[in-house]
Amino acid sequence: MSTTEQFMAILADRIAQDVAAKVIDRLQRQMSGTEKILFSMAEAAQSMGLSRSTVKNMVREREIPCVRCGTRVLIHRNDIEAWVSNNRT
Repeated sequence: MSTTEQFMAILADRIAQDVAAKVIDRLQRQMSGTEKILFSMAEAAQSMGLSRSTVKNMVREREIPCVRCGTRVLIHRNDIEAWVSNNRT
């Protein structure tokens, strides 16, 4: 096995371990009921890979639904996931 092949095998193994750890963590949070449901605009923006101002504009233009709690604007996890699914190319 060449050095490149060894490197690729090690890299693939580390990526697989990282993905497995993240999947296990998410499943444990889902099963324990502690997974977050509502996200602030900043958190939603981060999870969507957008700026906070872009998400704020999307809420203002009603491109994505929100929940208002006093002055806080929160976005449901399912609405984030639906937006991502609907905007795939």
